[in-house]
Amino acid sequence: MSFWTWFAIALVLTVSVIASTSQKKTERKQVLFLAGFLIVACLFLIWWFTR
Repeated sequence: MSFWTWFAIALVLTVSVIASTSQKKTERKQVLFLAGFLIVACLFLIWWFTR
């Protein structure tokens, strides 16, 4: 697997841990939204550089 694939996996794991330990519900929603956006961005970069 490429660097970008490992980077996306590590990012998902890191943000998941941060989201699970956050206390406020609004903060958790914002972190999950940010995680989703970053996952989509990383997948786009993986697709872009491997085509």
